Amino acid sequence: MKSNQPTQHFLWVSSILLTVMLLMQPALLFATNDNESRQSGQTEPVQQYTCSELGTLIINQQKQCTQSLRSLKRDMAALQQKMDQPGIQDITAGIGYILGIFGTAAFVASRRKHTKPNQ
Repeated sequence: MKSNQPTQHFLWVSSILLTVMLLMQPALLFATNDNESRQSGQTEPVQQYTCSELGTLIINQQKQCTQSLRSLKRDMAALQQKMDQPGIQDITAGIGYILGIFGTAAFVASRRKHTKPNQ
């Protein structure tokens, strides 16, 4: 059975990235005008939102994040399913292991055959 360590690591990293992205959203609402901000050193909000508009924006962003997370979970499930199936490397390793066991058995049998007549 394979470890869930890569999956858990991916979930941990993606949750941190999502948290950072959501925390940065309010900062994106207040963009600066390049020419004026460089001259005056002040930042001005591009657009002011009412509380209900902000609530609507947050709900829409939450829906988008939910849809993105669903597609990520689907992709991760497909990847996990693909990783659980044996690949060509696993198959050739299994065949090599079996041939190695039979080779060792044949070597031991031939050694026994050669040592019996001498005794």
